[in-house]
Amino acid sequence: MFKRIAILPAAVILAGLLLAGCGGGGSTTSPMDGTFKAVTARAVATRAAGDTMYVTLNVNGAVVTGTAELIPADGGQAVTSQLSSTSLVQGTLGFTAVFNSTNYVFSGTLSGTTLSGTLKIGANAADQTSFTRISETAASTISGSWTGTATETSGSNLGASTLSVTITQTAGSQSFTATGSQSISGTAVTFTATGTVFGTDFQMVASDSTGTSIWTGTYNGTTLAGSFGESGSGSAGTFTLSKPSTGGGGSTTRSIVALASFNGTLGVYPGDLIADGAGNLYGTCADGKDVNGTITQVGNGTIFKYSAAGGLQLLATFSGANGSYPDVTALYIDGAGNLYGTTDLAGTYNNGVIWKYSGNIQDLASFPAPPGGGSGDSGAWPTGFVADSSGNLYGVTDNGGDYGSGSIFEYSASNGTIQTLYSFTGGNDGGEFGGPLVTDGAGNFYGATFKGGANGDGTIFKFTVAGGLQTLATFSGANGKGPRGVIIDGAGNLYGATQSGGTNGLGTIFKYSAAGGLQVLAQVPNGNGFIMGRLVLDAKGNLYGAYSGATSDATMASNGAIFMYSASGGLQTLASFNGSNGTAPIGTMVIDSAGDLFGATYAGGAHSDGVIYELPAAGKSALIHK
Repeated sequence: MFKRIAILPAAVILAGLLLAGCGGGGSTTSPMDGTFKAVTARAVATRAAGDTMYVTLNVNGAVVTGTAELIPADGGQAVTSQLSSTSLVQGTLGFTAVFNSTNYVFSGTLSGTTLSGTLKIGANAADQTSFTRISETAASTISGSWTGTATETSGSNLGASTLSVTITQTAGSQSFTATGSQSISGTAVTFTATGTVFGTDFQMVASDSTGTSIWTGTYNGTTLAGSFGESGSGSAGTFTLSKPSTGGGGSTTRSIVALASFNGTLGVYPGDLIADGAGNLYGTCADGKDVNGTITQVGNGTIFKYSAAGGLQLLATFSGANGSYPDVTALYIDGAGNLYGTTDLAGTYNNGVIWKYSGNIQDLASFPAPPGGGSGDSGAWPTGFVADSSGNLYGVTDNGGDYGSGSIFEYSASNGTIQTLYSFTGGNDGGEFGGPLVTDGAGNFYGATFKGGANGDGTIFKFTVAGGLQTLATFSGANGKGPRGVIIDGAGNLYGATQSGGTNGLGTIFKYSAAGGLQVLAQVPNGNGFIMGRLVLDAKGNLYGAYSGATSDATMASNGAIFMYSASGGLQTLASFNGSNGTAPIGTMVIDSAGDLFGATYAGGAHSDGVIYELPAAGKSALIHK
């Protein structure tokens, strides 16, 4: 079994050099507060033809900070400059930044949600460029077909006209294009439009045979409403457009937003995420690059944090001595905000360690036994854990144990030792793991083995310290093969997905309950690959997960997609990855109370090393951007 699928090699990593900018001044307030991003490939804005520069500006009152990252076309080392403004007044912005004795000079003016102006690099002539605003109150996803009415309050061209509008919006962007039709003086007239959405503010500029109409209003998640004025005709009035419910099966139109891209120095190959009470996201990368970004120098892995305020941050790097190749299954976070996890390698016997992060990495215990068995082995290749009220940690290993097929272990918080609670035989009781344990809070632990069982296709089990292991169900291939762990709801029902088997050979989505046993809820369809991560559950009982895009360890059918399963609507594809917003979502997502989904991809993004992404809840904009 592959613990991590070997898909899409990471691109060359380009390390950033931190360079000082200049101080700023100006007004203490600004209508431009937010985050602005621009990408330019023009020769003027680069060292050589084909170079690419990514610029991010963060505006807060009179303070403007940001970065300008220059990526050479020849595959050389990237350079990242810290930017600070030198002047800022209402509606206008100027900054000067210096790196490698080269000046960056920008001056521009805000219009709506776009900051447009000139950018000059060194002695080159200034070039026009524009920055699109992306912030936590940024664009709502409004793509789709809309219907409604527009009623004139003055003029006679429009009357009470029914509108039909199709709006297309690029993921993560405030701008959109629209096409539509309406009745003017009894004649159907088509129009094309461009527009922006910022927060709840909506503006559309439409051109038709009577001239130009400017439509302004608000967007509340399901309705666009406001007023319009049409040049050249004296026509003006109000409008309301409603977005139809998607309902039932099939697919809905939502967009995945890449919040941050991994660049090698932060690590590569991220996995599961976990969130704290403040909405900060944490995870590990299985490998990390040395700070010079050379592709051949693979590190020992990293711990990272993502927040709205700080973006993607490197918390710690494993050295080999304190652990190597951290398991990318979701970390455990205690009430004090300390993180706990495991590594697959290093430690006293090179079989992994349990570690704690509270400002630095502290090894708590080493797994002592070599892979392959031997009496007393506590296992190897540990995979995540859960905690009891005393802070003891319980987890599983893929290997080791008395029979070399994995084990259930306990880490004692009081004495710092690892104890094997159960060794899997690899036979009817199963062996190897696709995910960590879950608990019902009453001392019962549940999990799934990737292999073994009566048919060799995996099992679902229950374990108690007092009562030992009980096999609850076995997979047969037809109902799935190779479960990727389970999750548990408040009633004690278990849910999960298998990596293969089922009708299409790409797996199944299943439920286990004491009353109904093992049930197949849905077959994984063709087109987007199998499921690698565990599912997540919302407050309404809907299940969410990600298709990895992979159909084998080396074959990609797509970049991947996010899906939802509901009892009423069945299986729906919510949104697809396109490479720039990520490729191969193999980790487990997290869901917040508003229904926003967050996760990490194995590849894709600005540097092809993966992204942190968000799929906002239906009718919402992304809450976090950096």
